[in-house]
Amino acid sequence: MLLRDQVPVDCELDSLPVFVKAATTFSLYRYALLAGVYTRVNTGYVATFTSAEVGTVVTLNAARFGVASLPFKAGEFIQLSGSGAWPVTAVAADGAGWSTSAGLGATTITNPVWSTGARLELGITFKYTTQPVTAVAFNALQATVSANALAVASLQAAVTSNAAAIAKLQKAMVQRIGRTGTPTAGTGVANAAGVLLRDATGQDCAFGKLLIKPAGSGAFKMTRYLPNGTTLNRLATYTATIDAAEVGTDVVLTPARFGQTAINLVAGEILQIPGTGFLPLTAGVAADGTGWSTTGGLAAASIANPAWSTAVRLEVAVEFNYTSQPVTADAVLDLQAKVAALAPAPDPTLWAASAEIPHFIIYGQSVSLSQTERVNNAAALDYALRYAGGVRSQDGGTDPATIHASLTGLREQSNAPNAESPASGMARMLRQLYAADGVDVSAWNRKWLFSAPGQGATAAAGLAPGSGPFTRLLNDISYGPAAAAAYGKPTIATQMICLEQGQEDYGNNTAPAAWAATIESIRAAAQAQARITANQPDLVLPMILTQISSHLAYGRAYPGIALQQAALHDNPYYCIACPEYPLPPHTASPPHLAANGVEWMGAYWAVAHYNWIERGKKAAAMKPTKVVRMGNSLLATYPVARGRYLVKDDTIAGGLQTNLGYSLVDAAGNSVPISNARIVGRNQIAVDFASAWAAGWILRYGFADSSGGAVFGKGNIRDNAGDALIYAGSANLGNVPMHNWALHSETPVT
Repeated sequence: MLLRDQVPVDCELDSLPVFVKAATTFSLYRYALLAGVYTRVNTGYVATFTSAEVGTVVTLNAARFGVASLPFKAGEFIQLSGSGAWPVTAVAADGAGWSTSAGLGATTITNPVWSTGARLELGITFKYTTQPVTAVAFNALQATVSANALAVASLQAAVTSNAAAIAKLQKAMVQRIGRTGTPTAGTGVANAAGVLLRDATGQDCAFGKLLIKPAGSGAFKMTRYLPNGTTLNRLATYTATIDAAEVGTDVVLTPARFGQTAINLVAGEILQIPGTGFLPLTAGVAADGTGWSTTGGLAAASIANPAWSTAVRLEVAVEFNYTSQPVTADAVLDLQAKVAALAPAPDPTLWAASAEIPHFIIYGQSVSLSQTERVNNAAALDYALRYAGGVRSQDGGTDPATIHASLTGLREQSNAPNAESPASGMARMLRQLYAADGVDVSAWNRKWLFSAPGQGATAAAGLAPGSGPFTRLLNDISYGPAAAAAYGKPTIATQMICLEQGQEDYGNNTAPAAWAATIESIRAAAQAQARITANQPDLVLPMILTQISSHLAYGRAYPGIALQQAALHDNPYYCIACPEYPLPPHTASPPHLAANGVEWMGAYWAVAHYNWIERGKKAAAMKPTKVVRMGNSLLATYPVARGRYLVKDDTIAGGLQTNLGYSLVDAAGNSVPISNARIVGRNQIAVDFASAWAAGWILRYGFADSSGGAVFGKGNIRDNAGDALIYAGSANLGNVPMHNWALHSETPVT
């Protein structure tokens, strides 16, 4: 049995529990994927089950295999034996599956046929050491920042694990909507069947309680709605019963009163509660919060264009619970990174591929493949390559040996619904950047290889190690040496992963931190294979990302994945090239990009790569470094490079946005009105507010589309880098400016 799940990191065997079915030998072999072939890397380890162990669970360790330790390298695969020795269950396999192709301990295994048709009743636990917050970093912090030495020492002594540290740093938070004070019996009762509360949930949260002095008894229906443009779509309705004895008293409705153990909501949801017979109101007093609406029936499937009002105060309050980590694990890691920065930083120019053929992998969802309306670059480029099967080698068939058999000049091809990929735009722009530095890439002894093994409509978990798309990625790497040798340039190394992904994770409600962890598992596992294939144990495989903008297309008011992508830019192995919203959209197939948008995105990847890897200068992320309050204005400062300045640009699809795309929320996530967004000086944005200042405000950018679109969040702020840097491009695109556009962001106000 060859297990499809790869060894995740350099590690050792900890334990291998198995239910023994027979007294026999049990063998374990290690395999590495080389040139598309699973190649055995050891002579095998053998343990023996005794007759006394039959019918029991036996936990194997290194000693049972006759060795002091049993090491594995990241990216390896494991084959296990024991015909008749251990059971399977006729249910779907845990993990990514297994294969019975080839014999036990075969020197090589070619094209294994994978299956998840049965569950193998054994598991393998690996042990390895990780120090996300290292002793060296803490010691350096103590030595360098003397004022914090005692605090750091105390933290080292008190926190024994990362999990304990995170738990200690969590803080329970409450968002309250409706009455800011205690609800009263009011002076009247609502006469509408259903009443919408306009204040939306500010983040993913859980319903805590609803406080009311009900005017009547009976079935009290509470309905969750999620906005999609100007229409509210019903998500769920819950019913509580209010007894006659509770009328006019202080009633607290919890999830249990609605028959639920928990009621979870996502950011941006709106609640509807019953009015007639239940809801007290106070006439002549303006509503607390942003108001209410009586549009639509009680628990209607959808409500279009609700008319909002603040004419009377509704005597009801709702509280949502969520967890905040004002000091997060990411913040601790960021602190570690800042301490490390006191020493000389790693030189990213050392990551440049040592090979005649640097290989760029384009990975992600359909935009990476890419689902466009046409091909822009149909003619082959003489300085860039693709596999015989195509930029998307899988377009050429299912046999990996055939589609990776040779290399040919890079040209785009149509395989509906996919057409123009970002590869040609990246190759063209790289050539242009080298030419500006005096290098003619058509004349040098090096060619770039591009491949795009991704898969449309697939969340990060479906692209992770063990998945079908990731197997294609591994094949794109491992078949490289043979194809390069046949081309006459025998040295090849994987240079970069360029990622356009995350949209489906909005649909799957993936937690942003979990998304980032999965992406890192992809980068690390691909790096492990790249090291094996190139025989370069120190090879570093960095990743360039496009920040996705399409949260609105998935019904999300809060772009959590996009914000996580912006945070990854601070990681030394990641770089944001551009946000998605300024690129031309595919109007017939949102949220995809047009062919021109995909080609232009490739050009942005090239600029990011050239500055970062070739010149050793990763550009700062275009998000505010700080937001400060001055009187009734806020000032946001951007890291604009010397000689450049901010520009208001309304040429994006959707045109000029309200307040240039900026919005403001308070500590509970409630909207705070702003006005007069404007550029101040070279690198600052100012906005005005009229509300009373309160701590905890957050300035947001690119969360909405005020033109009425429901695909991309947008804004109008960029720098003027494109005045000097113009992408020459293809005949269809040509001569477009490479400005740096502001990223989707949220920044605390200080």
